[in-house]
Amino acid sequence: MGIVQSLFHTPPPPPPPPPPPPWREIKWGREENLEYVKTYKPTNADVSKLRIMIYGPVGAGKSSFINSIHTAVCGRPSNIVTPSSKTQDLLSFTTRYITYRIKKKDQPKEFCEFVINDTMGLEAGRNTAFLPERLRTAMTGRMPDRYKFEDENPPAENENENGNASLNDRVHVLVCVLSANSAGLHPDITEKIQRVRICARDLGIPHVAVITNIDKIEEEIEKNVRNVYKSTLLHRRMQEFSASVGIPVNFMYPVQNYSDNTYNRQDDIDALLLEALNHIIHFGDDFLDLQ
Repeated sequence: MGIVQSLFHTPPPPPPPPPPPPWREIKWGREENLEYVKTYKPTNADVSKLRIMIYGPVGAGKSSFINSIHTAVCGRPSNIVTPSSKTQDLLSFTTRYITYRIKKKDQPKEFCEFVINDTMGLEAGRNTAFLPERLRTAMTGRMPDRYKFEDENPPAENENENGNASLNDRVHVLVCVLSANSAGLHPDITEKIQRVRICARDLGIPHVAVITNIDKIEEEIEKNVRNVYKSTLLHRRMQEFSASVGIPVNFMYPVQNYSDNTYNRQDDIDALLLEALNHIIHFGDDFLDLQ
């Protein structure tokens, strides 16, 4: 009987395959990156503040990204920018070119040595064909703060490429904000991003991308943001963005913005935000070294 039973014995199932290695490494933790952000000073003596300009499609989370950066640096929930109440609003909530400063937590009356300029969102099928050219004007430092993008009259142009704008007023690094939750970019949006990218290239301005809403595309990331670089879906989405707009994947940084579900500060969310911000600052400072 024992022999018969052994003939019909079901062997145990093989062990599950090991999980795939992450496709990008990150040092989890916020303190080292946070210290760099707080102590950063532009290497170029002609510049008092590194200028970061962000742009991207409507609903990508530009304003929330600025608030999230402020939260990560300050260590408390922040709302220095009023974001749209809906992530998929048809119209851009931001209509003006506004400069935001990031406050240091332990020095409440002092600010970090970089500023972030928010811009009007790119929209498909709406008469915003002028916007890439207005963004070029901003990149060259000739757009006044709080300028309304939809004004009929653009900022006054000068004969020279940079006019009388100082290096301090010019944009030093450009950041395109894209939503991982978007299945793809509308051809009209893709065309506008490519026009902006060409403007940045002609001006020598480094161009990177921040990928938001990573917690909305895969349950494993929503459960634990440390799974971000294990997600093949996110990696594929970033490769698709790269093919559409021309920004290399290694210049794209996935982040999770703070929202209603993640209002209180979390170290791992901060780690991604500060990692992205550090790379952005490095690229901007490299640009300043060449001026």
